[in-house]
Amino acid sequence: MNKDRYEKLCGSPEFLAKAKACKDAAELKALAAEHGLEGTVEEASEALEKLRGGVEGELQKAELEGVAGGRKC
Repeated sequence: MNKDRYEKLCGSPEFLAKAKACKDAAELKALAAEHGLEGTVEEASEALEKLRGGVEGELQKAELEGVAGGRKC
């Protein structure tokens, strides 16, 4: 996977909106391929999971900082 291309696409609100709207990993893989990114279905599945808010039970960055003492209550 071309890291520069990947980072550029992830900075595009239009691409991210289309990516989040994908119904499954195969559709995301096809969308990525249309934009010059090749990867596996497994990679697309992981990316889709992250786009949709992460793995159940995983803390988001802001939540983790709060737990780690990064902000006062």
